[in-house]
Amino acid sequence: MTQGTFNAEENWLACLRVERGLSSNTLSAYRSDIRDFFRFTGNNGCEIKDINAGIVQSFINFKNETGIARRSIARAISAIKNFLEYAQFSGLGQYPFLSVMESVKTEAHFPDYLSGNEVDLLLAAAKTKDKTGRDYSMLLSLYTLGLRVSELTELTFRNFNFDDGFVRVRGKGSKERLVPFPEFYIRELGTFLNAGDQTNTLSASHHKGKQNSQQNSQQNERIFKNRRGGGISRVSVWKIMKNYAREAGIIRNVFPHTLRHSFATHMIQNGADIRTVQILLGHSDIKTTEIYTHLSTENLKREVARCHPMYK
Repeated sequence: MTQGTFNAEENWLACLRVERGLSSNTLSAYRSDIRDFFRFTGNNGCEIKDINAGIVQSFINFKNETGIARRSIARAISAIKNFLEYAQFSGLGQYPFLSVMESVKTEAHFPDYLSGNEVDLLLAAAKTKDKTGRDYSMLLSLYTLGLRVSELTELTFRNFNFDDGFVRVRGKGSKERLVPFPEFYIRELGTFLNAGDQTNTLSASHHKGKQNSQQNSQQNERIFKNRRGGGISRVSVWKIMKNYAREAGIIRNVFPHTLRHSFATHMIQNGADIRTVQILLGHSDIKTTEIYTHLSTENLKREVARCHPMYK
């Protein structure tokens, strides 16, 4: 949470306390709800001014996936709506969807994901338009490794074990997991890295034995950088993905997390067992992963309805 977001949250809660006389328990619940929302928007690279109906609905879908009670979801919607009304009044953003926000559904929704063809179109758009290869490599990493955007931005050369074909990912709660990668992925990533300032860093990572201080320093460098040479932000990744989705003709809202959902959904659809997908995604509770088995079942139902003569 940024300092500006924190200040807006505290000022909003103070207004609720004074103007509406809410109890400390209600204020505490609202604080928890809005912080959950900020964590979600932050992980999707979205700042207060960028919040739209799509990100609110995606958050509600996410809460539904975790099995939270509908009453709690309804309270979260109320908290978000109230906060955004305050933010709009304070000049922090414009949210024209607020007038119809009560109609946002709290029924269970499946996470949005891209078809295999849409993923191909998105990656092709990035590979064609961005001559540096950075944007293509970022989107390829999100999909190939099933990463959260925060995990992507934290990647350094030290995360990769090129000899064994694994990347060590630090996820929520600093929990680490190992995710394998195919040769195709590392060739594409290597093309990007060896074309820029980090020439031969990738191949240098294969060398065993004593490394000098410069090599050690390189190992801790962020792989994906902004134009100033610092680590790229989650907001930037989100905006980059939206631009290439538009280039690819994908007209619905997409977020970096959409590629993570696509990774999991395609794994299940192609026969991966749920425990494997749970490990790859870094879910602590398998119930969180089970949503993807429902997605696969729904896909089967649609295909049978489309193809079976008795459904005609």
